[in-house]
Amino acid sequence: MEARFSDQESYDGPSLSHEVWVADFTYIKIDGDFMYFSTVMDLHTRKIVGIEVSKRRNVDMVLNTIKKGIIPFDPFSGLNPKVKF
Repeated sequence: MEARFSDQESYDGPSLSHEVWVADFTYIKIDGDFMYFSTVMDLHTRKIVGIEVSKRRNVDMVLNTIKKGIIPFDPFSGLNPKVKF
């Protein structure tokens, strides 16, 4: 039986590249130490636009990942991605 939600709109995701980005981070243990891996993905194209690896899990790591995605853009292009965590 298929679930139907008549009170909710259907959402197919962003219609343009760089309209919405999503960020996430995880960790892996290497030689007894933890390394943290952060990514930012364009939700429309599903391409990774920023990657950061760090020994520390903090806000700077995630902000650096976002900056790596933003740097290639012309600041006057009008593109202003929304980042969701």
